[in-house]
Amino acid sequence: MPNTSPAADFQLKLYGLLVQAEWAGGIIKYVERPLKQYPIVNVALPGEYQPDYMRWDVYLLLAWTLPLERWLEDKKLTLYTMGERSIMDDTDDNYNVWMFRAGINFQPVQFVMLKLDVALLMMPDSELIAQSNPWSLGGQIAVAF
Repeated sequence: MPNTSPAADFQLKLYGLLVQAEWAGGIIKYVERPLKQYPIVNVALPGEYQPDYMRWDVYLLLAWTLPLERWLEDKKLTLYTMGERSIMDDTDDNYNVWMFRAGINFQPVQFVMLKLDVALLMMPDSELIAQSNPWSLGGQIAVAF
């Protein structure tokens, strides 16, 4: 199965503002065509073969490190929001995803990051997956050594 995977990214930092974007994709062509499978659950569809397809993902991230040095000294507080579009298989709309995320990062010391974020996942083109638009709330503590 030959696979071509191009990608491109962009980043701009200016006065505490970060704009970052990335696109990555893949063109999948089969030499021996397998039965079509539903992604994630990997269930084959009898008599239906997987066509060549393209998959891609693009996101845009906006972040702003607040200018609070006067009060926080070397600690950093950053607000961010991100939108993402994922196409897992351009021949099957059932797995197309939109995701939106927003949150806050706090860096109390140089090697520790505390993160709190909320995310919304949507699959508006899917006939297979219920249209519940799940939300998530997450937290993370990261330590770099």
